[in-house]
Amino acid sequence: MRRAHEFNQPFLAAEGALPAESLFFTDSPHLVIDTVKQAADSKDVVVRLYECHGTRGSAGLSSSLPVKAAVRTNLLEEPLGKLKWKMNGTHIAFRPFEIITLRLALDSIQTPSPHAG
Repeated sequence: MRRAHEFNQPFLAAEGALPAESLFFTDSPHLVIDTVKQAADSKDVVVRLYECHGTRGSAGLSSSLPVKAAVRTNLLEEPLGKLKWKMNGTHIAFRPFEIITLRLALDSIQTPSPHAG
């Protein structure tokens, strides 16, 4: 299912360049990362996944981004509960065919000023 999704809907960036490595990883063959986008009302990142095999369980989700906080939300991106984000990942529980939406706050990345001496 995951390979079919990747083939039929390749990852596209709306603006800018993507990092060389993938942004998100899951350790479950039952979850498909469907959407990665900026939140409607902030600079947070929204990740939407779905369970594709009709199973339940839990899975690890990790990221190469500097995540400082994670919140599980509904489809309207309204908070449902905080997740513990340790090191560079978290665990999420899932139900059959569930759509999972996570809102991730990132550490601000400091870029050097072009006028710095």
